[in-house]
Amino acid sequence: MGIIVILMKLLFIFLALALLWPLSSASAQANPPYFKTRVGDLEVIALSDATSRMGFDLLIGLDSPGAAAAAKASGLNPDDKSFPGFVNVFLVKIKDNLVLIDTGNGPQSGLSAALEAAGVKREDIKYVFLTHFHGDHIGGLIDQLGQAAFKNAKVYASKLEDEYWLSAEAPFERRKRAEKALAPYKEAGKYIKFNEGETIESFVSFTPLYGHTPGHGGYLFESGGESLLVWGDIVHVKYVQFANPAVSLTYDIDPIKAAQTRNSIMEKLSDQKNVVVAGTHLPFPGLGRVVKTNKAFDFEFIN
Repeated sequence: MGIIVILMKLLFIFLALALLWPLSSASAQANPPYFKTRVGDLEVIALSDATSRMGFDLLIGLDSPGAAAAAKASGLNPDDKSFPGFVNVFLVKIKDNLVLIDTGNGPQSGLSAALEAAGVKREDIKYVFLTHFHGDHIGGLIDQLGQAAFKNAKVYASKLEDEYWLSAEAPFERRKRAEKALAPYKEAGKYIKFNEGETIESFVSFTPLYGHTPGHGGYLFESGGESLLVWGDIVHVKYVQFANPAVSLTYDIDPIKAAQTRNSIMEKLSDQKNVVVAGTHLPFPGLGRVVKTNKAFDFEFIN
């Protein structure tokens, strides 16, 4: 009888830990793990890479009333100390081109399953645009063997971002991860750096959104009178940062600049009803429009 009680207690502890552990399998993210829509003449596919739990202690400048309001808005218990986290990756079909913006965490996460479910073959992806070099955006550039996961793709990145993360100024482990992720594309001559204001490809332009990282930015696609802005990590917590754009995260290299950029781009987008936003860390599928409220901003998801 004593053994049974011990086993039951161990099972309870295991289940409790499982609920707290970050979810990374495709089945834990969304069912199905992809979402298709159209923006103008573009086909846009949101791909679920991972979900997790993130502590409120990661937020900078969130007071107690703000935390309580965020908990209520997100359906959390007011005493809960964590919020749901998301990692979305976006694929854009424009004419004959398949364009991937960011690549998720890596081989262990859900991007592969999401691509397969959406009927997309890796070898058909022609371009990969990187918003910045954090691991949940560049990890999927390579497979388990360190080889290029998108063998036929050119990879584009901001020169400012490249210069920071591949320099001695960057944290050693993050620099090594970036070097490893980019290496096969460099060796194949398929890694392209660009300066702000330079033409990347005819169908896309870079939008500087500095602060989260030194070269962080979004990619703007325009088609049929509508636009799609994949804005990377402007918002990490939907329930907090639209209502409180001044709140940053410990992940932001320059929290003050990140907050200024967030407020500025939200102000701009709230006046442009023809722009659909794609956010990496917004609740899946992460696609919608920024709207103005009496006090600040909000986000309306598209169907």
